[in-house]
Amino acid sequence: SGIEQNAAEIRDAVDAFSLPPGEQLVFVAYSKGTADLLEALVRYPDLALRTAAVVSLAGVVSGSPSAEATPEFVEKLAEKVFAVKCAPGEGAAIDSLSRSKRLAWLASNRLPRSVRYYSLAAFADRENISAVLRPFYDELAEVDPRNDGQVVFHDALVPGGTLLGYLNGDHWAVAVPFGREHPTLTGPFATRNEFPREVLLEAVARFVEEELLAAAEISPRACPDP
Repeated sequence: SGIEQNAAEIRDAVDAFSLPPGEQLVFVAYSKGTADLLEALVRYPDLALRTAAVVSLAGVVSGSPSAEATPEFVEKLAEKVFAVKCAPGEGAAIDSLSRSKRLAWLASNRLPRSVRYYSLAAFADRENISAVLRPFYDELAEVDPRNDGQVVFHDALVPGGTLLGYLNGDHWAVAVPFGREHPTLTGPFATRNEFPREVLLEAVARFVEEELLAAAEISPRACPDP
């Protein structure tokens, strides 16, 4: 779905469970999920107040030139891969990720300062990009070869946030375990899908936890925007 629709779904999902008093949320947002989540934090102030941090993993923050001309077969493949995880959306998912739309949104919206932001971007050499993503890598390489087959590295950084590092993998490898969940797609499509995702997520969780605890000792209570 489009970013506004997904932002509403994020808000509704959080509202559906009770957060214990004094506790806040830490989101790990992947790919378009980062744009969806940033929209939700701006659109719904109550959600921002319940959020301690956002970790963007290969997030589409400033958009991507690839969103301007995505082949239909890639959209159909994405629908197939995620069909078991979520219901069909309203469409407009890829169109909402164009650089013109994302940059315009960033210029017009101020991210809540009470939330801490972290970014993990990804890029790899062409031989380490899965076969299905190589045409996109080649297209983006005309802008910058430091891309993950979907996003140029600098477009994956949340403005004003903390850079956690750059991952040596393609856009799918760093987050989607095709080898486990869709083995039939690994051979022809996700040919470079090996990545230590569990180790990565544990390291991120430990680092962010330590930073939040250290910040709480200095300032026990986050100050919302005036």
